[in-house]
Amino acid sequence: MELFIDPCGYSFLLVVLQRNSTRVVCHFTVRAYQEPQGITDTGTFPHEVAYDLIGLIKDLRYDLSVQVAETKYLRGLVENCQMCRVHDFCRFKPCFPGVPCFNDPATLQGFECGECPLGMVGNGVNCSDVDECKLVDPCYSRVTCQNRSPGYWCPPCPAGYSGKEVCTDIDECADSPCAKEAKCSNTNGSYECGNCPAGYTGDPTISCYYLNYCDPENPKSNPCSQYAKCIRLDSGRDFMCQCRTNYAGSGLLCAEDSDADGFPDVELNCSDKGCRKDNCVYVSNPDQLDADGDDIGDVCDEDMDGDGIRNELDNCARIANAAQYNNDGDLFGNDCDNCPYVSNSYQRDSDGDGIGDSCDRDIDGDGVINSFDNCPKIYNPLQEDRDTDTVGDVCDNCPSVRNRRQYDRDDDGLGDSCDTDRDDDNDGVDDMVDNCRGVTNPDQVDNDQDEKGDACDDDDDDDGNGIGDPCDGDFDNDKVPDAEDPCPVDHHCTRTDFTRMITVELNPYESPSIPPVWVVDSSGTQVTETANSDPAIAVSQMRFGGVDFSGTLDVSTQDDDDFVGIVFSYQSNKQFYLVSWKQRDQVHWNVKPFRAEAVKGIHIKGQGVTSDMHYGIRVMLKDKLKILAKGEVVVDTGYLVDKTLKGGRVGLYVFSQSDTLPQMTIELKSLATEAISVVIISSAEKSRSRTNRIVAVLHLS
Repeated sequence: MELFIDPCGYSFLLVVLQRNSTRVVCHFTVRAYQEPQGITDTGTFPHEVAYDLIGLIKDLRYDLSVQVAETKYLRGLVENCQMCRVHDFCRFKPCFPGVPCFNDPATLQGFECGECPLGMVGNGVNCSDVDECKLVDPCYSRVTCQNRSPGYWCPPCPAGYSGKEVCTDIDECADSPCAKEAKCSNTNGSYECGNCPAGYTGDPTISCYYLNYCDPENPKSNPCSQYAKCIRLDSGRDFMCQCRTNYAGSGLLCAEDSDADGFPDVELNCSDKGCRKDNCVYVSNPDQLDADGDDIGDVCDEDMDGDGIRNELDNCARIANAAQYNNDGDLFGNDCDNCPYVSNSYQRDSDGDGIGDSCDRDIDGDGVINSFDNCPKIYNPLQEDRDTDTVGDVCDNCPSVRNRRQYDRDDDGLGDSCDTDRDDDNDGVDDMVDNCRGVTNPDQVDNDQDEKGDACDDDDDDDGNGIGDPCDGDFDNDKVPDAEDPCPVDHHCTRTDFTRMITVELNPYESPSIPPVWVVDSSGTQVTETANSDPAIAVSQMRFGGVDFSGTLDVSTQDDDDFVGIVFSYQSNKQFYLVSWKQRDQVHWNVKPFRAEAVKGIHIKGQGVTSDMHYGIRVMLKDKLKILAKGEVVVDTGYLVDKTLKGGRVGLYVFSQSDTLPQMTIELKSLATEAISVVIISSAEKSRSRTNRIVAVLHLS
């Protein structure tokens, strides 16, 4: 069928062609509407004209509706005429490249397109790329996604990972890349080799080999400073470095320590406490106190609190108080006086509550008022008193025997009423109160509190297995590591403490009597004796068997020239060892009944000691005394043996020497075969200090 249209004549010719037939031609003429001629004013139309006009309009409307219907019919006829359409639209490639095309005469457009390629969106005719990297970011987080058209690309997984798009960590430790002695730890994308274990050295990523630390035959086995001693631990599998006397530091690093207070003269590149530079290089001050924060230690600062008043004139030397108010007229100003309205020059404060004993209604802080307290200076809220002698058990020197007066002639801590003076094992503890009779145990350690000393207790840790705990790093289970514990086998002792010292007057009957005045600082390690006194001793409450005893004595060389010293193995006022020092020769002021002359220098009384190790092995100690002046040996006694006293208390001795400042640390150590007693003397240069310094390092076991 063919259609020919005449646009000017408003007519068209429809020609229908049929297969194997003659052509049939249909001719239609459509005339356009034309206005009637001669009508200019409808208002003057006669009635007949108006009637004719209305009829004409109706006819015209009818004709138009017929034409519209015919046009719709013709349009449908043309659209459904299959012979009028193109049969192969796909030959024109109407679809997007790569999209399949399908001819479909039943559709309006005559063809269909398949789906857009993977990674693109659209209707098949028009397709656009999808940016998967922005839309879903499909790659592993540590690689960068790259968009492609179409699709995307993920770079390979980083080193230490495997997979594609999804990367999984590789466990390198499965292949044992570290030395067999070192621990391998897998990490994200890699691994780490731990250090070679104690007792081994080498590269943990390659090989660790056994090292016998502190082997004198192998210099490479000594990692310590050249100024330190290498101490073998755990049969050489571990070690400890100890700086030599007059040196300080971590042990791996040591520098000169002129005043032997444990702090070097210069700053060391290590983190240990003893690596900090001494804030008083030539005056011993282990506490390194610096009240005004001016980096000058209090002991060598002429105005330690920075209030403009020199220490000797300042009534609160460590607290700034320029006004110097002092209500009670004692030696301490109001700002530092623990009893500002009660004179108390000694400032004792037994319970450490900041209220001095002189004005404290409960001196020991146990909740019992002093006047009703059976031990007013020792904490005992239960007020137990077995012998009903009005002296509480905790402060009674004979808790089971009535002795209200508490006489103790030999000053051994046991009252005369119950002191038999029998000590068969010679450990300084009377058999009546000895928790291991017949076994030497001067320290009386009883960790499980079963009243049976560890030295004779088959189960001293009270765990029922009869085996001690030397390998857990805290032998006495006192929460202080053995390496830092001054008493690693006694959980009742965790630090050096002279706050509860025992004072012993060695000449109490002399008239007039001048007892010493001992002042202990808050740390319990620094004791000052301020009076020019009669001979006396101050010892700690704690008993010791084997000890490493070190200390420093600062002695005024201008104010006096008498005796000071170190006491150890104190058992009674008749049994103790003494190392004393005197500055100059002197004749006693009383020449009757004979002339007594004191000789200057170091004096050793009763050197040597025998004791049990905490492992139960009895050994004979080989003690010796070395004296050094400015690093040079001036005395070396060689080994001395004296098995009379087998441990006891340690402390200080003074006789007519004022202004002494002893500072010491006691460490209880167990030595496998022997211990050495060493006393070292160094004199500070007079231009720098008014004192001579005795550095006492006693190793007793």
